[in-house]
Amino acid sequence: MIVGDRAARPDRMGPAWGTLAPRRLVSIALVALVVRVALAVPALGDVERFYVAPDSFEYDQLAANLVAGRGYSQATMPPYTPDVRRTPGYPLALTAVYAIVGHRPAAAVAASVLFGVLACVLTAVLGGRLYGTLAGTLA
Repeated sequence: MIVGDRAARPDRMGPAWGTLAPRRLVSIALVALVVRVALAVPALGDVERFYVAPDSFEYDQLAANLVAGRGYSQATMPPYTPDVRRTPGYPLALTAVYAIVGHRPAAAVAASVLFGVLACVLTAVLGGRLYGTLAGTLA
């Protein structure tokens, strides 16, 4: 084996999913989904149980105002002053959900469940790429 020869070295990055097989990633996604749904189903009758003060209310208000064309504001009535306390990522995701289905907090919960599953899969991929199959699976 020549030290500088790329053909003689294994590719450190491997396939797009790292060292984790697609079947394992599907298993991770299913476990993540089952856990999240098991926690969400009991509260579906009372969506307010999903709100954690003050974060949930603020994200919800930002998204509702964006959909209504009032800008990135937490205000519930004029003047709608811009908010600088919250980063825009999650409110923008909620805005997309509310723009499609209307202001339905249950839809926001469903989207959050899917975001959480995606986060678990991406964490597993990153852990697998950086530290190997076991670390990726446990991550």
